[in-house]
Amino acid sequence: AHFSRWLSAKRGLKRFRGDTAIFYMLYTRHLKTTPAEPPLSFLAGNEQSGHFIARSQWDDGATIVAFRSTDHFGDHNHYDQGGFTVYRNGLLAVDPPIYRRVGGPQQSTDNHNTLLIEGQSQRPARGQTFRTIEIFKENLEGGKQLETGDILFYKETGSWAAVAGQVAQAYPSDTVQSCVRQLLFVRPQTIVVVDQLTAPAEESPMNVDWLLQLPSPPSIEGTQLWSSNGSSWIRCRPLISGGSPSVTATPVDTHRVTFRYFGKGNLTLVHLLDVGDEEKPGAAMEATSRLGEESVEVVIEGKTFVFETKPPFGVSER
Repeated sequence: AHFSRWLSAKRGLKRFRGDTAIFYMLYTRHLKTTPAEPPLSFLAGNEQSGHFIARSQWDDGATIVAFRSTDHFGDHNHYDQGGFTVYRNGLLAVDPPIYRRVGGPQQSTDNHNTLLIEGQSQRPARGQTFRTIEIFKENLEGGKQLETGDILFYKETGSWAAVAGQVAQAYPSDTVQSCVRQLLFVRPQTIVVVDQLTAPAEESPMNVDWLLQLPSPPSIEGTQLWSSNGSSWIRCRPLISGGSPSVTATPVDTHRVTFRYFGKGNLTLVHLLDVGDEEKPGAAMEATSRLGEESVEVVIEGKTFVFETKPPFGVSER
């Protein structure tokens, strides 16, 4: 206790010399402090790359939403830029729950909640044996091309949180010019995912598979579907016209739902997900979307959310 107080007075925050939690265990466990409730969302990273996580509240039954748009930092990373995960009493939008080996099926794009573009997964990236940060930086856009995702926007308001990422660089060159995913979490149970894609050429045809991994075979009614983890359910439907979803069992013990879209030049996708704890979902909430030149508007039970179509691709409530 004496050492903790002495070091705190002498060095202040400089006593934490790295990002490892061991310094907090060593230097602060004897200090008398008043616990503070953590924030409901957090972005670990910056505009170069990041992981976003948000929750509805701090209890065991909370809804938790995660999103990643980051660079390749090691060969245990998955090819899942722009991927999201939803948890409520267990996984609902599932990240692969099994692991057998490095480079196994858990690494593949088509086993995550992200996109296949022109039938292509995100490109393989390999590299983790760099001796210095300078060598790593040299391999972001050159060499091994480890630059695979950027964070464009993040906002927390209390009633909702939002994030946006650019992941075009994760795909093989000339596949897509821009691929921005915006994710909005409206507490306590609603998620909106907006994808804005630009083809390499103005009139180039584009086909995109929008992927959702579920814990159990879904029930499907038209373009709407839902699935349960045994304690909670998740429901998904497109807010812009799309084909009927198809379902495939995966080698990572999930059930992959695919919504397939076709377009030319530019393609915008909007999907609404909600979660709950009853045996099965009740009536779907009222929701619509409208595409404009500078924004995508999504109205959820009378509340209007605006998704910008230009940098920084922000999200706001109107």
